[in-house]
Amino acid sequence: MASRDHTGAGRVSGWHDSSCAVHRKRLYASRARARKAARHAHGEHLREYRCDQQDDMWHIGHLPADVRQGRRTARQIYDTGDTDA
Repeated sequence: MASRDHTGAGRVSGWHDSSCAVHRKRLYASRARARKAARHAHGEHLREYRCDQQDDMWHIGHLPADVRQGRRTARQIYDTGDTDA
């Protein structure tokens, strides 16, 4: 099971597969793994998104304020026409 640090940052370790040298973020081998890591980072308002530098790899990142506050959907902001992203 993944561990969570107790510094209040809510970071989840154990699910990432490697690190992205370009973005300097954790990489996940599947969308499901990234989504699981995002879901377990309590209170962080994270979502998964495809890495644009490495095929079939995923990152997690913070949702924009407009999405968190209900003014827009993530699809409205991020939709690229890719049905898998």
